[in-house]
Amino acid sequence: CGRPETTVFAEETEQPREWGLRKFVMSEVSLTASLDQALRLADAQEARQQGEAWLKAAVQSGDHRMRSLGLCKVAEAFCSEKDFASAAEKVKAAKEIAEEQSLDDCLAVVKLQLARICAQPGGNADKALDLAEDAAQLFQRLQSRRGEAACALLLGDMYALLQDKDQAVRKHKEALAAFRQMGDTSAVGYLQLRIAQDHLAGPRSKAAAALAAAEKAVAAYQVTKEM
Repeated sequence: CGRPETTVFAEETEQPREWGLRKFVMSEVSLTASLDQALRLADAQEARQQGEAWLKAAVQSGDHRMRSLGLCKVAEAFCSEKDFASAAEKVKAAKEIAEEQSLDDCLAVVKLQLARICAQPGGNADKALDLAEDAAQLFQRLQSRRGEAACALLLGDMYALLQDKDQAVRKHKEALAAFRQMGDTSAVGYLQLRIAQDHLAGPRSKAAAALAAAEKAVAAYQVTKEM
């Protein structure tokens, strides 16, 4: 296979990601949809550029999988902008395609995006947890390590919001181990920061553990900055 077809977009910026991750160089957007690319955390601009590129390519090729993943990526952009109604509309369309075409990888991404929408303030926390767990099982079956890590990260964030400190730390550490194994230093930095916040939450705060995690986050971000 040759190098995936790409299209050039904006120059690199140093604005932080919505999820607290340093923004990677955004000079190219792949026109070959892959599960790994669909799961990479991105800020609103990057997610929209990638999603719209896939949607445009899907119109020309008739690729249902690319269209479903493109809709999910655009939904991710709307989530970053807190426009959850528009995000839900895109995910609904992606879900219909995934179910009609029996696309398990797309359905896993759909469940993850739906979980993110339900996890927002005023949403349905129980439904979000169920969706995230379902997505994690699908990603495991698909042998998508990044998908499992993304679900663990979301579950950790959700347990933190529910003030279940032990579960939050456990899930964030699970995601941390996966992202470290993948060599994703930006995600490692973000997870160390979230773990530090977990340790500081509630009446049983652990200042020493939080400080250690924060120092590891700084080290990871420094490595990312130098890459």
